[in-house]
Amino acid sequence: MTPMTPPTPASTPATSAPAATPATKPPVLVTENLDLGYDATTILENINLTVAPGAALALIGANGSGKSTLLKGILGMCRTTGVLRCVNNIGYVPQHQDIDPSFPVTAQGVVAMGLSATTPWWRRVDSNKISSALARVNLEQKATERFGSLSGGQRQRVLIARAIVTNPALMLLDEPFNGLDTTSRDVLVRVLTELKQQGTGVVVSTHDYSLAEQLCEQTAVFADGHVAIYDTADALLHHVR
Repeated sequence: MTPMTPPTPASTPATSAPAATPATKPPVLVTENLDLGYDATTILENINLTVAPGAALALIGANGSGKSTLLKGILGMCRTTGVLRCVNNIGYVPQHQDIDPSFPVTAQGVVAMGLSATTPWWRRVDSNKISSALARVNLEQKATERFGSLSGGQRQRVLIARAIVTNPALMLLDEPFNGLDTTSRDVLVRVLTELKQQGTGVVVSTHDYSLAEQLCEQTAVFADGHVAIYDTADALLHHVR
């Protein structure tokens, strides 16, 4: 793909796909000439990108450049115009914790929220899935503890467990590494690596360039309402300031 500096509206579509991903599997996310915004205000224009199963795309740019808007657009939380195709089973970790720490709910109760959208009301939530998700983030021993009593890093890991409890085909994360301790950071890197190995596509907004280099084949660079896609090594070397 031909590099673009600076990003322009006519960015070339790019496929974020590792060599091991079978070519027969359809992408988990495709956008073509996609505009995103709120009400009458357009935030991003002409977004063209593709994420394949088992691939990871980093979103890099200044605060307010539209990274969160793209994630919200994929989730149907803001106005979109153009082509947006994605799988139905999506895991999402928001930038800010969306559960009040004072709310009286346990860690396993938070993870169970991830199953509520896919489990009919008459069917009991699968406790084995909840236990497994907490085990993947090394918090099975905290299952019955109140969410608000956990450390900030532990609460973030519980929210990650909530996002992965349905084994999503596409995982969206908005600044998941902000403020994490070393233990929680290592757990998140491992979980994302495992998700990729099982065929989950990953889109992660981050200011952590080492994370992008470690986990993501390609990087979307946000500037001035536009997005350009590069191989991650090229992006970090030539296009990120």
